[in-house]
This record gives sequence, C-alpha cells and structure tokens, in this order.
Amino acid sequence: MATPEEVYFRKEKFKAIYETLATCTPVQRERFLLHALDGLSFAEIAWRQGCSKYAVRDSVEAVRKKTSKNLAELTPRKPFYGLFSEGLFTWSIHKGG
Repeated sequence: MATPEEVYFRKEKFKAIYETLATCTPVQRERFLLHALDGLSFAEIAWRQGCSKYAVRDSVEAVRKKTSKNLAELTPRKPFYGLFSEGLFTWSIHKGG
C-alpha cells in the first residue's frame, strides 16, 4: 500500500511528465513515446519516419532533459512538516525513475 506521500509524488510526477510532453514538438513527442512506451529502438523509429537514428536520439534526449529538469523542480530543498498527518514529507528523484 502506497503512503500518502508516495501517492502525492506519483501524481505530481505524472503531471510534470504530461506538462513536459505538451511543450515538445509533435516529432519529439512521437519519437519519445515510440521509444519509451512501445520499446522501439532509435533505428526502428528512424526507419519508420525516414530519418537518421541520430535525429531520433536527439529528439528523445531533448525530451528526457526537459523531463529531468521538470522533475528536479519537484524536489523540495528542505524537508517540510504538516503536509500530511504522517508528519515529515520528503522525497528524492532518481535518474531514470
């Protein structure tokens, strides 16, 4: 069972990812989702889209960087108290998580 803090952070994480995808170009978004959700390689996406695998890699990396930046902004600088009845509420961002 997830704690209230975990539920809150999960919602905020999805919100940050959704907001990041909304700021990407349609090409970046499509390439990122094909890679992240469908598990296609850069070469497979490139073949489908008629571009180089390096163009796909650059698009995916651009989205990853934006996402990492937005997720890092979720990390509180100091622990704070009283948000939930549990008391202390802290979290950390792990690369790739």
